[in-house]
Parts: sequence; structure tokens; C-alpha cells
Amino acid sequence: GLARLLLTRLALATNRVTTRWTGREALMLAASPYADTAALVADAQLASALALVDELSTPANVRDPEAFETLVAAARDAHEDRVYQILSHVVRALEASAEADAAVRSHPQASLEETTRDVARHGKTLLYEGFVSATPAFALPHLARYLRAGAVRIERAASSPGALGRDLEDMDRIHQAEADIAAARQALERRPYEARAAAALTQARWMAEELRVSMFAQTLGTPNKVSMKRLLGVLAGAR
Repeated sequence: GLARLLLTRLALATNRVTTRWTGREALMLAASPYADTAALVADAQLASALALVDELSTPANVRDPEAFETLVAAARDAHEDRVYQILSHVVRALEASAEADAAVRSHPQASLEETTRDVARHGKTLLYEGFVSATPAFALPHLARYLRAGAVRIERAASSPGALGRDLEDMDRIHQAEADIAAARQALERRPYEARAAAALTQARWMAEELRVSMFAQTLGTPNKVSMKRLLGVLAGAR
């Protein structure tokens, strides 16, 4: 609501945004899951507005035209650079996705089919039309690492039968955690909105991405300690 209203005052012309792109950026962004460049830029602008509302105000604090104009003035100075920053994160995510896709194609062995299929499926849960504004601002900079983990994972699983066995065991564990998160989301949708539970669910969802990195691509690192026990503890707060 408030972010979209703010965007009516801040929206930039598509070519105002695209003229800042380098040739490499334009090439990568052309491969996004969006229908066209205009749709991608529009979603990046919405992501910027959502982030700026969170940083500069809250809906509860904007109850009159004067407060809204104050928000507009503060956000206007930051919006264009924020859009470019957001799209820079998208470029890195698309580059990492291309690496994961290349790893899938280079390992057609039947023994790796479950692993490569899971990497491909997982990538589609991160990159889809609308992902830029749907991904929380805190998670967007990490998408590239989550996607690159797929390429690292495939190479590791292909390195030995033992590594492949561990990969499949870890995959079963993370799938169970993801199923638990999905069940918690469905249960939450059937109840009146609870901010605390919704925040816990969001935290659990993105902690699952960090857990994937920890399990499948430890060399990429995680910013905080993560474990299945920690994830399930956070998820309990959404129930």
C-alpha cells in the first residue's frame, strides 16, 4: 500500500534506469525471468520503494499528507541509486544462476540426476518473474551465493561416490525442513495475521537457504552459524 503510493511519486522512466547499465549488465539482465526490460525495472523500483519505506518510516507514522510529503522528500534522494544497487544484486544472481545451469549441463550422468534436478528446481524458487520485489531486502544481496552453491554442490557430488551419498542424505534433510516451512506457511495463512509468526517464518525460509550453503557448499561460507536445530527452533516461533 504505502510503498506503491510512494512509487507514484518516485517512479523513474525505464530508459533513465537502463542508460546506467554497462554492456555486461544489459546482457545479463536481458536473461532475467521477466517478460521484458520494462517489467524488470518496474519490479526493481517497487523493491526500492518497499525498502525505503521500511528504512525511513512505517505505515503507522504516515497518517497525513504532511508526513507523506516528508517521506517522499527523504526517499527521492535515495531511490535512483537504490534501484541501481538492487539491479546490481540481480546481475550477480543471474551470473551465478548461469554457473549453476552450466554445471547441470556438464554433468548428465544418471548417478547425478537427483542432485542436478534439485539444483535446477531450487534455482526456480529464487529466480522467477516478480522475485526482485518479493525477495526481502536483507536476502537479495545473498541470492548469488545461494545460486552459486548449486554449481559447487554438483562438482562436489561428482567428485566421489561417498560425496554423492552425503549429498543425497543432506538433500533429504533439507527437503524435510522445506516441507516443514511450507506446512507452517499454510497454517499461518489460515489464521489471523500475526506479525511475530510471519517474521519467524520469513527468517526460517531464508535460514533454509543458508543451511543449503552450509550443507552443500561450505567453501562459500555463511554470515552466521546455521544448523537444522537452529532452523527448527526459529520455525517453532511461526506456529
